[in-house]
Amino acid sequence: MNYKKVLTRYIQGRLSELSNVDAYEPNKLALTNMLFFLGKVTSNELIVAKLKIMVDADIKRKKYLSRYDGNESLYDDEYSKAVSTIGKKCLSYLRNEKKEVQDENKASQEDLEKPE
Repeated sequence: MNYKKVLTRYIQGRLSELSNVDAYEPNKLALTNMLFFLGKVTSNELIVAKLKIMVDADIKRKKYLSRYDGNESLYDDEYSKAVSTIGKKCLSYLRNEKKEVQDENKASQEDLEKPE
């Protein structure tokens, strides 16, 4: 399964839903950045690694900032939250697509094995 094609189609669908939103809205910006990344990458492993980094972005940012400043009100960042959310949704979408492909392959294999 080509993760690049699957995610590109998913992200383009999500971006079309946000067509009336400002280009700098956090979710739209995170999706646009991910789409740009997908245009440059070819490896499924690299895509999964990027998504895993995205999932932890908000937590790691808060942990980093907490070392230097005790003001927790500065820790909330809508873009970091959007990146984390988009990463989680993309990973779950990939898992669901992969499961569907495996189920289809299993069903077609069972059809081949049935005697007529």
